Amino acid sequence: ATVGRIGAAGGEAVAVGGNVARPADVQQMVAAAETHFGPVDILACIAGVLRTTSGAEKISEDEWDLVLDVNLKGMFLVTQTVAPAIARSGGGSIVNMSTIEAHRAMPDMGVYGAMKAAVAHLTMTLAVELGPHGIRVNAIAPDLFPNETTAAAGFGAGDADSPLTDVGYQIAVPLGRTGEEHEVAGPVLFLASDLSSYITGTTVHIDGGTLATGGWLHWPEGYRNTIPHSVLEHLER
Repeated sequence: ATVGRIGAAGGEAVAVGGNVARPADVQQMVAAAETHFGPVDILACIAGVLRTTSGAEKISEDEWDLVLDVNLKGMFLVTQTVAPAIARSGGGSIVNMSTIEAHRAMPDMGVYGAMKAAVAHLTMTLAVELGPHGIRVNAIAPDLFPNETTAAAGFGAGDADSPLTDVGYQIAVPLGRTGEEHEVAGPVLFLASDLSSYITGTTVHIDGGTLATGGWLHWPEGYRNTIPHSVLEHLER
């Protein structure tokens, strides 16, 4: 489906099946990219899994291993394999997928947040190590964007009990709305391009300002970091 969408938009793509946590699969992917497109100078580590749990005391070992393998080990193996190819091509850019949960605590998201925090830190280390080879390494950290993946993880939208409502976003997000897919793609394109040629080792937050709020929510009464009396009164009824 993704290859078809890219082709319909005038681009060119090839799909290679595999598991990013398996070195042989990663090597096959890189070889296919070089065969079809020539020297590699851009890598976007986007593959990931989103899992919620019932708290740290109930996380299974299998769940831990899955999130670790795909979200962290996979990103490392792909980078380890692709970086030499980028160096051979004269340098380029690597963009990693982190998350806002790497920079704040969220109940029931401990494993996911921890792995993505490791991605953010590894991004900085790789930027220092690979810089002399002309390779820039950055990350993006989106907040929740409603899509099939987030819906499958239990973050649905469109019902009365969902936090993903217009009013909910007006309260929680300074920009007052949810993000759209192109608003993630844009920063990735920026970091991959020469427009960011002197930017490396940083994380771009694509969250409408939620990280900056630090717990301050935009209630009808104004910004507060506690629940307004009007809301408490309603809850007590």
